[in-house]
Amino acid sequence: EQITRMWYAIANERGEIIKPLYQKLEENFSKLTIEGLSMGDYTVVFLATTSEEEDEAVKEPEKLSDDWLINHAENAPLDAVYFYKKIELNIGRDQASVLHTEVLERSVARVDVDLNVSSDYMWSFIRKFAITFDDAEGIYAGLSANGEYSGTESIESYDITENRSFYSLPSKKALSGFVTIESNRSDGTSFVHKYRFSNCKIEAGRISHISIDYRHPESL
Repeated sequence: EQITRMWYAIANERGEIIKPLYQKLEENFSKLTIEGLSMGDYTVVFLATTSEEEDEAVKEPEKLSDDWLINHAENAPLDAVYFYKKIELNIGRDQASVLHTEVLERSVARVDVDLNVSSDYMWSFIRKFAITFDDAEGIYAGLSANGEYSGTESIESYDITENRSFYSLPSKKALSGFVTIESNRSDGTSFVHKYRFSNCKIEAGRISHISIDYRHPESL
C-alpha cells in the first residue's frame, strides 16, 4: 500500500502544537527534518493515508488532546486506510542531533464479510450487500493527535456490494448486527434476506471476519 498523504505535528511538554524554526517532510514521506528546538521534551505525531480522495476527515490540531482524524460520514464507517505514530523526543543541554527510525501503525481495522455459497453459480443472483450494527454508539468516531480514540458513530445499511469489506475505526466492544443481501431468482424477481451475526470485534491493525451462510430458495 502506497501512502499518498502524510501529516505531522510537534508538541511541547504542555501538549501545545508548536512550529519549529525549520521543518521539512520529504516528498516521498521517508524523512522529516526538524531544526531549532530548544532544550526540553517534545512529542512528534504522524498521520498518513493511502486514500487518493480529498480528505475532510483530517483537522489540524492546536493541542495533542484535539481530535485529528474525524469521521463525518453519517451512519457509515470511515472506510479508508490511515496510519498513526507517536514518538517522544528529548533535546538535551548540548542540543545534539537526534535520529529516530519509525514504522507507522494502522489506526483502522478491516472488516470482511465472508459469504459461503453452495456453488459459484449462486454469485450471479446476488445484487446488493449492506451491513448494519445494532449498537448505534459502538464504534469510535475520531482519533486525537495524542493517539486516543473518541466519540461514537453508527453503521447502518452501509453498502459493501463492491468489495464485501470496509475499513473502520475500532469498536468499543464486540458488536452484533446483520448483513442484508438482495438477490434475484431465476425468473428475475428479487428477494431480500437478513443474516444475523455477533461477536464482531473491530481492532486497529487487524482484520475481522463475519461469516455468512448464503441461502437461495433455488439452491435448496
